[in-house]
Amino acid sequence: MDAEAVSSASQVDWPLHIAPQKSPRLGASGTQARRGERPQSRHHGATAGLILAQHQFRARQPPFFGRDHEIATMRSMLEQTEGPCSILWLHGPAGVGKTALAGHFMGELITDGDKCLVVDGRTIEPTVQGFVRAVGGPRWPSGVRRLLLDSAELIAGLEGLLRTSFMPMAPEGALLIITSRVRPSSEWITDPSWWDSFKSLPLRNLSREDSAALLRRRGVPERETGGVLRFAQGHPLALALAADAISQRPDGSRPWCIEDSPDVAESLVREALPDNLTAPHREAVEILAMARVTTEELLRTCHTGDAARSAELFAWLRGLDFVEPSPAGLVPHNTTREAIVADLRWRDPARYEDMLRRVLGHLTSKALAPTISSAQGGAALDILYLGRHNDILKDSYPWDLAPELLPDRGEPVGYDEAMSLVAEHEGHHSLRWAMAWWKVQPRAFTILRRDPRCSDVLLVALRITPDAPGVPDDPAVQSALAWVAENRPLRPGEDILIVRWIVGDLPEEAGSLTHLQAISALVGRWMNDPVPAVAFTCGADGAAWFPIFCLAGHEQVEGFLSLGSGSRAAYVHDWRVTGPRKWLTVLEDRIIRPDLTLDDLGPANTETPLSRGDFAAAVKEAFRHVRQPDQLGSNGLLRSRVLPLDGGLRALRGILAEVVTSMSSDPQGQELGRVLEVTFLSGTRSQEAAARHLALSYSTYRRRLGVALDRATDVLWERELYGVSSAER
Repeated sequence: MDAEAVSSASQVDWPLHIAPQKSPRLGASGTQARRGERPQSRHHGATAGLILAQHQFRARQPPFFGRDHEIATMRSMLEQTEGPCSILWLHGPAGVGKTALAGHFMGELITDGDKCLVVDGRTIEPTVQGFVRAVGGPRWPSGVRRLLLDSAELIAGLEGLLRTSFMPMAPEGALLIITSRVRPSSEWITDPSWWDSFKSLPLRNLSREDSAALLRRRGVPERETGGVLRFAQGHPLALALAADAISQRPDGSRPWCIEDSPDVAESLVREALPDNLTAPHREAVEILAMARVTTEELLRTCHTGDAARSAELFAWLRGLDFVEPSPAGLVPHNTTREAIVADLRWRDPARYEDMLRRVLGHLTSKALAPTISSAQGGAALDILYLGRHNDILKDSYPWDLAPELLPDRGEPVGYDEAMSLVAEHEGHHSLRWAMAWWKVQPRAFTILRRDPRCSDVLLVALRITPDAPGVPDDPAVQSALAWVAENRPLRPGEDILIVRWIVGDLPEEAGSLTHLQAISALVGRWMNDPVPAVAFTCGADGAAWFPIFCLAGHEQVEGFLSLGSGSRAAYVHDWRVTGPRKWLTVLEDRIIRPDLTLDDLGPANTETPLSRGDFAAAVKEAFRHVRQPDQLGSNGLLRSRVLPLDGGLRALRGILAEVVTSMSSDPQGQELGRVLEVTFLSGTRSQEAAARHLALSYSTYRRRLGVALDRATDVLWERELYGVSSAER
């Protein structure tokens, strides 16, 4: 190694300080190279490999935080002083601290007197030939025990050289440390000759404790620490950027958030994404950042480009270093995800909202598809996740953990386990009623335990008709039935879904991942065919449930039941008035409004279903005012299940005409249909004129008109009870 290369150690930004004192957007020269660009070297004719001297490195060694496991692994590889050489492949996304960790470790080696060579892929020609020139030839450099190859992903074709010729000729006990954004190729794993000497070590984020220590070292006020930790999730570069942004804020009266620092978001996005993205690739990344999980189907549906390219774009997304596959689809690193979303919202709010609506539309279609309840619950969880920036939801639940949550429909649970959970969490008073319900509806008891990060949750969802025999005299269920009878009376053939218990390790005041798991299961039961007339949830007590039920438009019933533990909250929703389709539309509109507060919300349905008598009166009024829009606009049928979701006056007139046509085509009702047509649809000025037109005496006409209206009411009431499917609403 020549003297010029040795002296250049002081001019190269090595090792990268994990938390630089100046803005980490600036390098040693005052500018930051974009990913894939090579900084201009002052020594064009010299090798870029650096032999680091002890006195130079000791003077530059910065404070270091965490990485105990990784450092222990690296030290263990040094113990192989005899036998073959060793290779450690350190990989992880941009900004996670690969260079900082490798630099810290090399500092330890230098302190111990080892001779180390550093090759930085950012400062050499990114080819095999460039690497060979950097190390002084095609063989392991003479006299060097430790070789660090940093940013190896930039050097095309290098793995083959290392595996087949360079490393096999390395001396015994030599150690090669490689840092890269990409994982090693499978050949390292499948080649038996490397099994004992090659190790792949993924670099994860810092722990919460180490992240907090880093922020304290950077002088971040304690009041800001929680928000920064939630955003950065231990990502070292994000921690450093946020700390720098906070130090420069003129006003610290409110907590810092990524939306306050578009420069931070832009820096993280620029670091993570390849340069010169095409428009289709950028849109694919934005969809990936928006959705909880991304599948090829989601890309095909939501991307505005050629649907035939969805497989290509999905494969490209899968190869990005900040993206991990999960059982449900692709999941980006949370900090990078939020930086991409924040950058998009800042750059182009209209584009952000358009994309949000497209993804919501796709998820709504999935939630409404006739499928098993776990798929519906998963789609509903995906929809709620899109509301994580909503003021109501953003601090209520751990959204950073939600992307890899496994929605759980629930599985049957044994009697002993179910009763044990009820006794543990609800007490022996409730145990008595749980035992009674098990005898009547054992299939109502299910347990959620698919996701190992969530505690087991017992969900007891009872389907009851008011006149069903053998209903236990459970005070909670009787209170629910009484409330429904008074406020949302059931009609013949309808039932109520009562969620009697949701028991498990569920904090009452703070939303948890287990809450989100339980919510997704609840939605699956609400929307599972057949949709219940009314859903009454009396097992969701505590402040942690309140935001989600309010956003979902469920009406809170205060203190509906007093038990030994005091007054319990309950939530009710009438699915006859606001069916699944309309409910999801309401939910979408609320999610899109980021500044929505609890004061802005009310129940998704505020109308009580019409009784049979009120319905009959509404039918007569509708026929009477069928040609008078100002009068027809207030008719009760407009909020009935007679009409589809988007039905208005035109749809109501069409339904009335359809009923008349149906009656007229029936030989037994032909005369009655004719009476309705002449009286209401043909423009006859008066009932007397209608009687003359029909050649009937006025008394006979009045009698037949009454019978005709009753027949029409029967037809429409049948439709109100069973006609329009829940999917249409």
